[in-house]
Amino acid sequence: MKKEAIIALGLIILIAGAFAQTVSQEETEQVTKEISSYIKSFVEKEGIKESQIINISQVDINNLPDEIEIKKIESNNIGLYKINYAESNISKKIFLVAYSTNELKEKTDYFVKNIQSFVFGYSKESSSSAYLEITGVQSSEKIGYVMMHSGSITGISTSLEITEGTGKLFIEVYKNGKDTGFGNIISPADLNKIDYALQSEDIITYEPGDIITVYIHNTGDIAWKNAVVNIEATS
Repeated sequence: MKKEAIIALGLIILIAGAFAQTVSQEETEQVTKEISSYIKSFVEKEGIKESQIINISQVDINNLPDEIEIKKIESNNIGLYKINYAESNISKKIFLVAYSTNELKEKTDYFVKNIQSFVFGYSKESSSSAYLEITGVQSSEKIGYVMMHSGSITGISTSLEITEGTGKLFIEVYKNGKDTGFGNIISPADLNKIDYALQSEDIITYEPGDIITVYIHNTGDIAWKNAVVNIEATS
């Protein structure tokens, strides 16, 4: 069972029925504080300190985010909470599912997904092809973000400046020094020098220990600078 699912199960058992009560506004604020306290205590057991937590918010069960699916639940007594936190300067989020019963239904089935962002950049001007930097460190085939869990690359976005030249810039996601075929394309003719792309999970996958980097392939004589590339990973 995935770590995220273990967190959710703990929350389900401990706060069963709390959010389903009918209370006044003053009592609601108190219940919210209690739930927040429970959530913080659970995530701390999983290695997320309270000082890392940016905010905790309740999610509208009728408007679920793309990151989470809930299937085969036979009651509407569900509480869904989003925890935004930071780890090693990387913004992360997890979802906790609470089910207001003292025991879980046999057919209850839910999935929790963790989405992370990996940021690459390059502030200098270049007219060549190059690997981008990570917090000021030049990446390469063997220097990049080392994955700690299995997952998928699900998105990429790019913004940069072009000062002159012709051709196209291919912003390519590399895994272990090899082009994955997923990326952005920017040319001098683009009005806004930005691009982004999304894809489903399980198309480009990675395992613990795999190295993710970004390479800009200059197919012409374009002079470019101030590149910011964000890679989205889902696990």
